[in-house]
Amino acid sequence: MSYVVLGAGAIGAVVGGRLSQAGRDVTLIAPGAHLAALQTRGLRLQSPAGTDTLRLTAVGHPREIDWGTHPVVLMTVKSQQTPAALAHLVTVARPRRRSYASRTR
Repeated sequence: MSYVVLGAGAIGAVVGGRLSQAGRDVTLIAPGAHLAALQTRGLRLQSPAGTDTLRLTAVGHPREIDWGTHPVVLMTVKSQQTPAALAHLVTVARPRRRSYASRTR
């Protein structure tokens, strides 16, 4: 399963980084200077166990993603940014409709 982290700030970047370390395909969506840093220097995760620098795919807008390969979106934007983030997301990643029977299996 692959993931898109919409809002790769402090929380989203750590969640995306840990998912990547667990072997998942992760794409981060981040704005401006943060995006540039992710693309040039990678994501640096520090913990008591040590420091890792991860090279993850990072983009600036949902339209830059091939949505056929990313079925799970993690929204980690600040609450006041949610309406705008959803407005961008819905233009490129239409929800898939599933029947009730498929959800209850």
